[in-house]
Amino acid sequence: MNRAHAYPVATKVLFVILVVPLSGLFAYIGYIPFTFDAPDTAMIVAFFLFGAIPIILMLTGVVEIFRCRVTLDDNTITRTGVFGTKTLRLIGIKGYKDGNSGIRLFPRDLNARAINIPYGLSDFDRLKASIAMTVPEIKPDAESDGPALPEAIDPVKEGAGKSLPRAKLITRALNVTSVIAAAWYYFLPSYPSISLPAALCVLLPPAGIALMHFSRQVVDIAADPKSGRPDILITLLAPSFSLSLSFIMFNILNYNKVWPVMTAVFCIILASMSLVSPSIKGNHGARRIPSATMAVIVALMYSFGFTVTTNTILDRSEPQRYTASIVKKYIGSGKSQSTNFVIGPWGPVGTEETIIVPLALYKAREPGDSVTILLKSGLYDIPSYEVTE
Repeated sequence: MNRAHAYPVATKVLFVILVVPLSGLFAYIGYIPFTFDAPDTAMIVAFFLFGAIPIILMLTGVVEIFRCRVTLDDNTITRTGVFGTKTLRLIGIKGYKDGNSGIRLFPRDLNARAINIPYGLSDFDRLKASIAMTVPEIKPDAESDGPALPEAIDPVKEGAGKSLPRAKLITRALNVTSVIAAAWYYFLPSYPSISLPAALCVLLPPAGIALMHFSRQVVDIAADPKSGRPDILITLLAPSFSLSLSFIMFNILNYNKVWPVMTAVFCIILASMSLVSPSIKGNHGARRIPSATMAVIVALMYSFGFTVTTNTILDRSEPQRYTASIVKKYIGSGKSQSTNFVIGPWGPVGTEETIIVPLALYKAREPGDSVTILLKSGLYDIPSYEVTE
């Protein structure tokens, strides 16, 4: 009797919800050169490729997730996807291997092609158990210090390991989204609004911590690769790193008021990771020290970035206006090539100071000109200011 396994409707809807706004973002990135007065050909080509390639990959993924079918009958297993159909006889399967994206079935015939069965299919555990009846059982690795998952010991056994494929799928989605959000916030924060990438970077690390909790210790900060558990470190690290660079985007008048709020956030985030991470909670294991170290690093970066970012973006106070003269301007010599003004005293600042300004403002003003400074009180009573024309 044939039984087809496909992605459930909920997974398809979630994937489309993620792809539609991301495709719009990359389409906008590809259009950016056309907003300039005289874009050169190299710039147009570079932005077009940077926008088009991710869109093509994401649309291919959408088609794949809707077309993917794995059909199992008494004699054969067939996989249908965006790149065609592959079939293997069950008695011709030499073995299989669990990978990051799913199971890979290896044929005995060297001329036949291997078949990949992705995680997330409906009744994935039953499908894996059926396959396991015709191939060698996977044995646990004695050198792994992570808790042995039922699926990694015996593919037929059901129980706590049933959530592993789903956890791997969600972890992969969070990791990919986190890298995109971190790059978006760092390289193109104002397209279309800084609030959107900032919100993603603020919410994704807590989402990763929540996933560790609700996955019942399947997901970890820095899981042992031999344990088969998914690793959420990218979701925690990438957005936190981008947030920690918020001091480049936002001008804080007095950092002394940052530290109390940062300390409170640091303690909450570190305690949360320590309570839900299997490798940190365990009494032994080679991954405990690396996981604890990464937890401290993530907590430091996230707490600083969270404090500076939310203090400025969520601030709804009325700004005070000041005027300052430009003493000189220059472009930084580092890799960032930042555009800088040295401005004279203004309001509560009695000395000259160097600030990073947008490229458009840098081109529009010369030494001797004046700029307007908007000083706001800040969400946490941490004054911040913005330099405008």
